[in-house]
Amino acid sequence: MNRSRAFSYTLMQLALSLYFIVLGIQEVSGSQQSDLVRGVNSLFTTNAAMSSSVQMIIGIIALVSGVLMLLGVFQLVKGRAIDMFTALIFVFWLVRIVYVRFILEMNYLSGTLTFYPNLEEWLLSLSHDILVLCSTFLILRLTRE
Repeated sequence: MNRSRAFSYTLMQLALSLYFIVLGIQEVSGSQQSDLVRGVNSLFTTNAAMSSSVQMIIGIIALVSGVLMLLGVFQLVKGRAIDMFTALIFVFWLVRIVYVRFILEMNYLSGTLTFYPNLEEWLLSLSHDILVLCSTFLILRLTRE
């Protein structure tokens, strides 16, 4: 891998790891509730204790993902461990996109397609999720080179 490509890869992996760390901290501390947590809560529970448990689990997954990616940036974790964990993050994020954006936030009732909260916000959220997914995919591909 040439130097500029290696630098871009490292910068992308660093940014993505910080993203997951901050997202995890916000979820664990309760300062933010992600779309996924709100969606799971609306489907499966009205119980506040269950709600905080779901938020805690998703926060821990995001935090651990970010920490492991960060360790990979500084090459403290190498090879197959990074590949395997990045592949798991990729699959988790893909499932999250399908579940949140296309099941929870799209509604087709009475012949009308509606988006939550509105089409513009839905498209912005979807594009954000796709950027995270693509970054994860590129990290996975570049670690194999």
